[in-house]
Amino acid sequence: MSTVLNLDEAGVSVRAGRIALNKGSKKLYVKFYYHGVRVEKSSGLDDTPKNRVTLQKWLDAQMDKIENGTFVFAEAFPGASEEEKAFHAAREGWEYRPEPHSVLFENYVATWRKTILACSKSLRKQYDWNLAIDYWLLPYFGGKTFHQIHAVEIQKFVGQLNRLKGKRKGEALSRSRINNILIPFRAIWSDASEENHWDLPDPFRFIKKHLPMDEKKAPRRLKV
Repeated sequence: MSTVLNLDEAGVSVRAGRIALNKGSKKLYVKFYYHGVRVEKSSGLDDTPKNRVTLQKWLDAQMDKIENGTFVFAEAFPGASEEEKAFHAAREGWEYRPEPHSVLFENYVATWRKTILACSKSLRKQYDWNLAIDYWLLPYFGGKTFHQIHAVEIQKFVGQLNRLKGKRKGEALSRSRINNILIPFRAIWSDASEENHWDLPDPFRFIKKHLPMDEKKAPRRLKV
């Protein structure tokens, strides 16, 4: 449930913040300031007298927590962005660690590329890894959470890896080509797990037995 604020009969908040209807929406929204920033969230509830009473009661408890210093933004807004949760957690005096089921692969990778991969001294490594991410990893895993990335899912991913273009388009990739794709994938998984203190099974632990046979001559660079 979104945080809501107590209203008087005129529709004005008795305490900091207010409930309002946004233009074009029939849902009740809450708008207030917390740690100096504006917070605006939908309650998901229609504007009815019963819902306003329900939200008001919920608000009273949350406002008490804010006043006595026990309010936790991440608990009040489980659906808020990871950035919002981390921002308020830091000011509440604790370090926010998202759970695997709440972190999308594509969102983590977007930050990881800027803060980790971009710092690599090897431009060739940056090029090859970005190529693997853009052509292979993001199209398949981008919309999945880390909780959804497990050994079986990686097995399925490897099984559908085919050449994307050229005369051999549609043919299965070689073992060395697949390994080149998995190298940055392993690095991303390892860094995400380490950074967030996740204790998850290694999704790559069975992958060797699902790779094709070794070819006589491995390609020098990753190609698509």
